[in-house]
Amino acid sequence: YDAPSSTNRISAGVTTLSFAEGAATVKRFLDEHRLGKKDLILDTLAELDGEPGPERILAGGRVVGIVGADYLYIQLPVASPRDLVEVKVIDLAGEGKASILVCYVERGGGGSREVLAVFNLMPDGTIARTFAHEVAKQVGAARIANEWSLVPAKKNKRGQQGWTLVIRPGATVGFAAESWLETPAEDMQPILLPWGEGKEESWIFRDNEAFRR
Repeated sequence: YDAPSSTNRISAGVTTLSFAEGAATVKRFLDEHRLGKKDLILDTLAELDGEPGPERILAGGRVVGIVGADYLYIQLPVASPRDLVEVKVIDLAGEGKASILVCYVERGGGGSREVLAVFNLMPDGTIARTFAHEVAKQVGAARIANEWSLVPAKKNKRGQQGWTLVIRPGATVGFAAESWLETPAEDMQPILLPWGEGKEESWIFRDNEAFRR
């Protein structure tokens, strides 16, 4: 990857849903975004809105789509389909509604950064990026990365189980404390530095929000 400088970054911010007119179908979604079934890295069913009946989630190219009675999609700030690294659909909060966890690469300013983001379907029918964290940055051959994992949380009183997102410093090549000139990200949680004070972050999720433990 090639990474953006701290002064030239691209960000999704809060994403507004785009609704297709008329009856939504998977075919229309694929046709609109010029995707074939072979282009999809995810095609699954999950409960996103808390209403009866699951939604179908499809991810590929530069988009993540939610298909129900209508369809809507998130346009990701990626330069090409290869920058969509991973998509998971998981009930992070353990509240019976799934979130969409997306890992993608943003490019610009002579470099890149890898972002781990959580999107939630909100009550007003929009999708909001409710959490985002840098997990890698690269300039030329120099790269700094974080490791992340989802750890099962304790079950709540209703027997539902959420997840804790744990982030730790990972491999670093070509960067050092003395030469690190990047300003911490302001549009999301900045990458954890191996020479920084924080050696681990734990995040829990409740009511469409993320909280640091």
